[in-house]
Amino acid sequence: VIAIMDHANTTIEKAGSPASEASTQKYDTIQHPIFFAEDDAAVRDDIVETLQEQGFSVHTFLNGQELLTTLEEYPTDIPPPRIMTDWEMPIMDGLKLIERLKEMPTPYGIILLTATASHAKSVDGVRILDKPLSTTKLMDTIESTIIESYASSPGPESTLQEYDAT
Repeated sequence: VIAIMDHANTTIEKAGSPASEASTQKYDTIQHPIFFAEDDAAVRDDIVETLQEQGFSVHTFLNGQELLTTLEEYPTDIPPPRIMTDWEMPIMDGLKLIERLKEMPTPYGIILLTATASHAKSVDGVRILDKPLSTTKLMDTIESTIIESYASSPGPESTLQEYDAT
C-alpha cells in the first residue's frame, strides 16, 4: 500500500486490494493542477465540475495549442500539471499535443479522452479513457499519474512511503 504525503495532506480513501483492504492515498490536489483541453463545452464543464468537487485546480483550454502555449510559460520550480486532453479538437488535436509534450524535457502525466471506441487503445506513456467517463475511473486514473510522478522522482517537499493500512 502506498501513501503519498505532501504538506497539505489531502486524503482520498479507496478500496485497496481485491481482498478489500482499505488504503489511503494522500496528496496535495492544489500542487497537482490539471490542464484540460476539450472543445466540447458541455463535456468540459461536467468534467471540470467533477474535478473541482474533488479539490483539484483545473485550467481549461479549447484546443491543444492553447494548452501548449500556456504550458511553455509554466514555472519550472513547482510540480508540473497533469495533462488531460480530448483526442479530436480543432487547431491542435490531442495526439499532436502529446507529440509536442514528449519533445519537452518535463515528463507529464497525460490522460487522453476519446469518444470513438475505434481509436487505438495504446499511446506510449499515455492513459486513454473512453467517454462518457465514470467519476471513479477518472479519479483513479488521475491518482495513478500523481503516484507515478512521486515514484519516479519525489521532490524535497514530499515523501513516498509504504505503510500498512490495517
